Amino acid sequence: MKDILNEQFDLKITHMTQLTDHNISATYYLNTSKGSYVLKRIPSYIQDTEIEGKLVKYLYENEIPVAQVIKSNQGTYSFSINGEKYHLQEYIDGEIYDLNNGTDWFKDVSAQNLGKIQHVLSQTPKLKTGMINKELFTNGQIIKAKKSYLKTFKKAQQSNDTTTMKDIINRLEYLDTINNYTFDYSKFTCTNSHGDYYTSQIICKETKLYTIDWTDACHLPACWEVMMSFAYADPVAKSGKIESNALKRYIDNYSKWFTLTKYDLFHMPYLYFFQLAVSNFYEPYGKLPKEYLKIARLTTKQLAWLNKNVDSLAMKLV
Repeated sequence: MKDILNEQFDLKITHMTQLTDHNISATYYLNTSKGSYVLKRIPSYIQDTEIEGKLVKYLYENEIPVAQVIKSNQGTYSFSINGEKYHLQEYIDGEIYDLNNGTDWFKDVSAQNLGKIQHVLSQTPKLKTGMINKELFTNGQIIKAKKSYLKTFKKAQQSNDTTTMKDIINRLEYLDTINNYTFDYSKFTCTNSHGDYYTSQIICKETKLYTIDWTDACHLPACWEVMMSFAYADPVAKSGKIESNALKRYIDNYSKWFTLTKYDLFHMPYLYFFQLAVSNFYEPYGKLPKEYLKIARLTTKQLAWLNKNVDSLAMKLV
């Protein structure tokens, strides 16, 4: 690996530390003769490994704070090591807020950043369709989620994991609730966006928030990412409660750059509830990184709260 990095970027590695390993991807911190960088293994499902570098360059040129992808000596944004594709990225030395630890300042700036990102990317060709798409709302998706939950329940039962078993039983009940929901996907305001915009993807350096990891950039309903990013940042939401006034303040800051319709605002909580209900955050069972386990436990609380309060929250947003 060190020889390839020297060949591709004229870098001499003095120190290398693995930062994350999420099965399909991994990141490494590199200290080199030219400074610090992040090396990221690109997930195998990414077909065009050059897109992220081009996208980040466009965002940078449009004054979106990002960690730039470095071009190799061959003029490409990606390169191979032992048959796997990698990106070399700029290292941003800053602070990452933990899940549900966003200050008011962080949430205000984060919301504005998201709005500006979607505004800038709305002027580019349509990206790949994200996981929040028309197919998500089909009965087949609910059946698929139910099978996944039953599989997880069986594994939890074998290991006597009563906490997960209880959660899965509740999630199966939520699937019956959302089965009655209807969405007109054509009425959602859809745009190109980050696709996974939340605290772990945002580095705070001085007065700026830098957005990293654009691998899953995609075309999606704008309101879903607004709701998700708020729910993962707001301290009150850690208990499961989505506080309407705090969410409206987040939307107001976001709306300085991008506009949501009344349909978006009203259906935002239902869309988020639906997505959480069909998402089995426990898979792959037994190999879940700590970060995703925190998300699974957070969504357990938020699902329980939304199951009782989603109607009243939707009314307060319009």
